[in-house]
Amino acid sequence: MMLFTRFFLFCFGLFIGHSLLVSAQVNSVDDVIFIGDAATLSIDVLANDFIPNDFTPHVNILSQPSIGHASVDPNTQIITYQRSPLNDESSYFDILTYSVECSEANQFGQASIFILSGTDSNVELEYYEGFEPNDISISAPDLNAENINVCDLIGCVWPGDTDNDGFVDVWDALNVGVAYGMEGPARIDADASWTQQYAPDWAFDNLNGINYKHIDCDGNGIIDAADMNIVSENYQEVSGKADDITEVNSDVELKVEILNETVSEGETVQAVVKLGENFDTYEDIYGVAFRLSYDSEIINPNSFEIEYVDSWIGTTEDILFFKHVNPGTVDISIVRMDHNNMMGGGLILPLSFVMEEVLLGKIRDDEVINIEVLRSTIIDNTGVLSEISASGDAKEIVTTGTDELHTSLDFGIYPNPANQFIQLNLPSYDKAQVRITDSNGQVWEQYLMNNQKQLNIHTSHLPSGMYFLSVQNKHGIVNQRINIVH
Repeated sequence: MMLFTRFFLFCFGLFIGHSLLVSAQVNSVDDVIFIGDAATLSIDVLANDFIPNDFTPHVNILSQPSIGHASVDPNTQIITYQRSPLNDESSYFDILTYSVECSEANQFGQASIFILSGTDSNVELEYYEGFEPNDISISAPDLNAENINVCDLIGCVWPGDTDNDGFVDVWDALNVGVAYGMEGPARIDADASWTQQYAPDWAFDNLNGINYKHIDCDGNGIIDAADMNIVSENYQEVSGKADDITEVNSDVELKVEILNETVSEGETVQAVVKLGENFDTYEDIYGVAFRLSYDSEIINPNSFEIEYVDSWIGTTEDILFFKHVNPGTVDISIVRMDHNNMMGGGLILPLSFVMEEVLLGKIRDDEVINIEVLRSTIIDNTGVLSEISASGDAKEIVTTGTDELHTSLDFGIYPNPANQFIQLNLPSYDKAQVRITDSNGQVWEQYLMNNQKQLNIHTSHLPSGMYFLSVQNKHGIVNQRINIVH
């Protein structure tokens, strides 16, 4: 769907002619109306909608326009649009959504009306009973050729961005639980791709003012677990908008606790995430979302085991659970889907991960494993999001072979900075692998030392800059920075 266009394209039917056929018999067609300078406009929406002869249609307003106001005459089923007296702009764009119901066969149709006012007084749009989408004529094809962003006017959605903040992240998953089971008008030509898509407003907003149409990620008119899949598909996409408004609740604390006393290479680490302690009685808890950080150099990102189990927030049948592991961060969302807040505190999630097999050379002697909480929030069943305090945890890392590593790989490099060559000196005869990489990780040189104490490495072909020389033997790996200057 093209979102940046010119006004005259509307008149040639970029949006008109779109039909939403909800049933096999009632077909409501989108209308484009030119209001000019008039204060009110009568719109016979049934003139181009298909209604079976034996059916009695009833027109209802599904979403009011943003600039004016619309009402339906119950006798004639004609919609009267009244322009807002507060808006005296000569050029604007408005939209409303209506439905047609036929009670005889429980038939239902839905469409939108695009109300257009241009800056050129010569523009006319012929509207008459029985007109078809292409029965629109204009006397001036270019309304000042003014570029507009349609979605700034009619409120489009980005599939997966449920809080309409311009990003798809773990906090979007919370809103699916808040609005779970709600229904509204489906999007026309809906799909899951990361593109702006027109969507008529639903009758519901949460207390943050977010219309529920943004939470219907797949656009089928029903908010359910399938919408979580779209959040996952479009995760970390960015539209460029950035509005993040939350309350602050410093009384609630999220805690991460590492259960191991100490950790070492290749060891599985057990941890828990808690919302307070068992004796706490936090109220109005409907869901929680948080982002953890970790060192992906010493923790294997593919080793995380994170599965929700029954807790005081709810059973696995009550909960929508979402997780996303990135190098260096873990995003988790836990939210109910029955619209009932909970009260309590304590354990909400266990998790585990595995340390890398080789830690020596990657950490200092006094290094600790540290899991931090970058952001943590709770949400209630009305959609109010609150920032909460949080604390991570750290445990000592106990490595094996530390003395052997420093003894066997206490190497010397000369000269540094270097020009034509560098000389590597080991403290004893040993087998070791030597590698030179740049700051981007590209390998420039690698050698195998077989019972050698000394290695001369030519560097004349290396571009000037900073490099890393690593020496690895059976005890581990040591890195040292070198500079090449020509």
